[in-house]
Amino acid sequence: MHCTVLDGERKFHVCWNLIESVDDDQEIEFKVEVETHGYVGFGLSPNGGMAGSDIVTGWINDGQVFFQDRHATGNIMPVIDKIQNWNLLSGSENNTHTVLVFRRKLDTCDKDDRKIDDSTTRLIYAYSDEDPPSENALQYHFKNRGTKSVLLLQLKRSNQTKIDKSTLTYWDVLSPNFTIPSNSSTMYWCKIYKAPDLSEKNHVVLVEPLIQEGNEAFVHHILMYECVGGDPKEYDSYVDFYGHECHHPNMPDAMANCEGVFLAWGVGGEDIVLPEHVGLPLEPSPGKYYMMEVHYDNPNLIKDVVDHSGFRIYYTSMLRKYDAGTLMIGSTVSARVIVPPKREKYVVTGHSSSECLEPVMPKEGIKLLGTLLHSHLLGRRLKARHFRNSEELPPIGNDNNYDFNYQEYKYYTEEIPFLPGDQITVECTYDSSKRDTTTFVSIS
Repeated sequence: MHCTVLDGERKFHVCWNLIESVDDDQEIEFKVEVETHGYVGFGLSPNGGMAGSDIVTGWINDGQVFFQDRHATGNIMPVIDKIQNWNLLSGSENNTHTVLVFRRKLDTCDKDDRKIDDSTTRLIYAYSDEDPPSENALQYHFKNRGTKSVLLLQLKRSNQTKIDKSTLTYWDVLSPNFTIPSNSSTMYWCKIYKAPDLSEKNHVVLVEPLIQEGNEAFVHHILMYECVGGDPKEYDSYVDFYGHECHHPNMPDAMANCEGVFLAWGVGGEDIVLPEHVGLPLEPSPGKYYMMEVHYDNPNLIKDVVDHSGFRIYYTSMLRKYDAGTLMIGSTVSARVIVPPKREKYVVTGHSSSECLEPVMPKEGIKLLGTLLHSHLLGRRLKARHFRNSEELPPIGNDNNYDFNYQEYKYYTEEIPFLPGDQITVECTYDSSKRDTTTFVSIS
């Protein structure tokens, strides 16, 4: 079962679980627990707004439970559906909270319902302090409302509970009290770090994002790159260096050698937990260096924000069976990637190169554990297509409802083979319909 809190005051809690129904159609069950004695609203939205949302409303009055399956056509009271596909299982009220449990099929084939798939889902919520006099007279919820993106069909990483941190060593890689610029809405900041000196190979098994409290709105994503080649003395000279703007013509030459992705985390993401048979290698190489890149967003140009976010990397000398790694495809930060204005669906495509991959690809291929799809503000849909011998296989990643402010790994139920000669094509669909000028992806 998955659980999350939807509001900043921690009054609206929701849990959900997938259920196999008797007719083999998969269903999803929700439990909402809200600190109120009024009505509760909960729904699935295409974009975080009301229009097009699939909504349920419910409340308890004198022990009687009222519950409706609705849909919204705009910022008005949602309409009660002709077919009630959301089924109430229970409703209760105690001294402080209202609790509703309900379920429905993932796909009801009803035009008034939203199909639930493995794309990002925007949950919307609302609640009132008072019960409505009737189902057609819901009080507008003014302040008690909001939205949060989740992956409803994401696997629960049950092995996370089996990791005993007391048996592990950790390495903190943190931004050097970086002052986020107040004259720019976005900034990529890079800094070089020296890895712990190890006498033998170790495996990273758990990575915690350490986002400085209060700076959650500013830290959009963090990457760590492995530095390969170059003079170790040159890298070492930058360890105490405050850092430099990434992807900038004046960036130190040593940083240009740090390109292989070691770790990646995006806003809304949780801990990175490796499966029990897999570890990310830390090699016994004194003088091993990495570069951390932090993408900061400051759209309101707030001044005097100082950040110390980064990663806590847990590792162990108790090696697991397989080595893990990160494969980045179809991604570039370049002014050559542009999106023209006034385009609702503009597709930019990136391709993997067999000439690039095969020299480092094992003959038996590799196994893919999951995917992290990443785009920028205008990104709406992302798809990573998988080809083998001119045949298209099921996509390794697909999100028809991408949210720039929620980027999390999608873990597969079964590992996907990726063989020498396979190709991945990444399609990014952008919506620039509300922009009047060309957007350069490197700064959007």
